[in-house]
Amino acid sequence: MGHADRAGARLTQPPALLLMVWPWLAALAVVVASTVGAPGRTAAEAADAVLRTQLETLATTAGDTLAAFYAHSDYDPIWLADGGTKADTLLDLLSGSGTHGLEPAHYGLEQLVHQRQSATRPRDRAALELALSQAALTYARDLAAGHTVPSSIAHDLDIHPERPNPGLLLALFAAARDLPAVFRAFAPVSQRYARLRTTLPQHQRIAAAGGWTTVPNGPTLRPGTTGRAVALLRRRLVESGDLATLSRQPDHFDATLEAAVVRFQRRHGLDDDGLVGRKTRAALAVSAQRRVDQIVLNLERLRWLPRSLGGRYVFANLADFRVHVFDGEDIIFTSRTVVGKPRHRTPVFSDEIRYLEINPFWHVPYSIASREILPELQADSSYLTRKNMVLFGDGRRIDPAEVDWTTISRRQFPYRIRQNPGSGNSLGRIKIMFPNRHSVYLHDTPAKSLFSHSVRAYSHGCVRVENPLALTTVLLEGQGLPWDRAAIDRQVASGQRRVINLPRKIPIHLVYLTAWVDEAGEIQFRDDIYGRDDALRAALHDSWSRPIM
Repeated sequence: MGHADRAGARLTQPPALLLMVWPWLAALAVVVASTVGAPGRTAAEAADAVLRTQLETLATTAGDTLAAFYAHSDYDPIWLADGGTKADTLLDLLSGSGTHGLEPAHYGLEQLVHQRQSATRPRDRAALELALSQAALTYARDLAAGHTVPSSIAHDLDIHPERPNPGLLLALFAAARDLPAVFRAFAPVSQRYARLRTTLPQHQRIAAAGGWTTVPNGPTLRPGTTGRAVALLRRRLVESGDLATLSRQPDHFDATLEAAVVRFQRRHGLDDDGLVGRKTRAALAVSAQRRVDQIVLNLERLRWLPRSLGGRYVFANLADFRVHVFDGEDIIFTSRTVVGKPRHRTPVFSDEIRYLEINPFWHVPYSIASREILPELQADSSYLTRKNMVLFGDGRRIDPAEVDWTTISRRQFPYRIRQNPGSGNSLGRIKIMFPNRHSVYLHDTPAKSLFSHSVRAYSHGCVRVENPLALTTVLLEGQGLPWDRAAIDRQVASGQRRVINLPRKIPIHLVYLTAWVDEAGEIQFRDDIYGRDDALRAALHDSWSRPIM
């Protein structure tokens, strides 16, 4: 029995091993098993003996994974058996990798096509076989877990996508007849990924045609304004799909144009006042090619996400300053948020919400206590009392008035500070906990006015939620606990701290998406407040400049 038949026989068994090695490969095994050929290959279908000899010679220098796989399969080729049908299919798939925002040249597509056309000698065919395997492994890995390693780009990208086992992948390639189905199963299955992917060719066509019409700088454009700039604005909004058609009076800023401006502003996270001022002009001036790049970057970010986000989960997009609760594909809660300042960037990671606190304590981080509160204490030792804060040192409570604050320095701050529950508590009335090494969580805030800003990056890294009581109510639904909104309100009114452990943990994903397509089908773009687009773009381009071939 050849290796493909042995692999097929294994894959038709219950996928317990696959579940242990890589959970979502169990589903992929079903795809492959349904396309595996019948056992028993004829002599005509067996690999050419000379090719197998050349494969044996070359595989020893092709890396441990390929060497071990081909040795185990008696050097049966995956791609060049049966006339090379799989080789041609793989080349077609690699040529379409650009539809995922990946780079066909990175997989050595042009060279592989040339080798496929010119490889007639057994040694050249063996080299092509190994090169195709390497390209297939790399492409499958990129689809399944992203092309880049996020934690190598920035320390606050604390996500570690699970990459598929290469030995298992080669077995899948060898066993499957429907290779496109196999590769489709590697890519993210979410509607979020599919929707964003469909916008890529449209924006690529616009960029290739020269981009969008330029709206010149000048005074704010508003309803009633007339002139050439208005006509150019109208054309620009037609090109981006925010306005259906041109007008018989193209140079007049009418109500239809105002509605289109509002739509554009909402798609870009701007104040939707219908006025074309500095910020709206800046968004209009971003080139179509830059938007193409943005889509590519965010397709990569979506490939970083876990295969399954959970049945009901929390999804906080830091670049959008919003948090959503999803039940499957449906949004059942949404709220504006405040995230970390650029110098206190909120990290990206996934975790589980384990408990909630009503009327929480705020244990002031050392950095805030030593850098921000210490100067206040040096000016007025009653500061802590006025802020409902308590000072601790050496395991006991200390009266701040007894400390000579002039002798305390930022580098040597030996105290802990806790703010008690109350209306002025920096965490507000609700704290939503998913313990993590970054000490980041979701919470309420007394600084409600900040939620009216379009750009809301003001915190030290935690995520403030505008409507935390409603979020708490949603999180407690279905938990089998006696906590409805009325009970939550009563606990808040009591002023007493209460911790509520969740019997069923809720997945939470802190993400950074600067481009996505919403549930209504609208493409959304956001500013790169943390410079993460630039860092990811540099990482991708650096890697793509070094093809695997």
